[in-house]
Amino acid sequence: MRMDSPASIRSGEPVTYVIRERRACDLDTCVALLAQVHGTQRYPIRWPDDPRVWLTPPDAAGAWVATLRDEVIGHVCVVSKDLVRSELTLERLFASPDAAGSGVGRALINHASDWAAGRRSRLTLDVADNCAKAINLYSRLGWRLTGQTPIDWGDDAADSLLHFEAPAGEFRATSQP
Repeated sequence: MRMDSPASIRSGEPVTYVIRERRACDLDTCVALLAQVHGTQRYPIRWPDDPRVWLTPPDAAGAWVATLRDEVIGHVCVVSKDLVRSELTLERLFASPDAAGSGVGRALINHASDWAAGRRSRLTLDVADNCAKAINLYSRLGWRLTGQTPIDWGDDAADSLLHFEAPAGEFRATSQP
């Protein structure tokens, strides 16, 4: 799926990026990108023992990457939490620090949301309260805050986990970031 970004990445010119299913050969690049994100944004709060495994949870229903000129610049996956109630959770969303503000994160969220909606599944997400930019993005996209849970694993970075639900009944256009 091609996405035209209104903002530029590095060059100052409009760019075209592609969202596609994540492949096994993407994992090393995703791990390297995740390390950059962890270093600049403290996501994830605690670096996983095996980041390749962390990026591939056993209950994953789908995983996608955003690419620019064949370079991975973002990642998202959706996991099955409750097959009986068709409940899915958006997880492992991150984008290159160089892509900040380009619409890549929004495009990945919209792609995952449309994928879940096409399966008539409810989509939720959890985010640590230290992820202010992500929280603002979810709110701008119409996600509804449904709760907050204190955490004891946030070290000095986060105190709670915020729970969001995707906008009900909306199919977002994935042709616009």
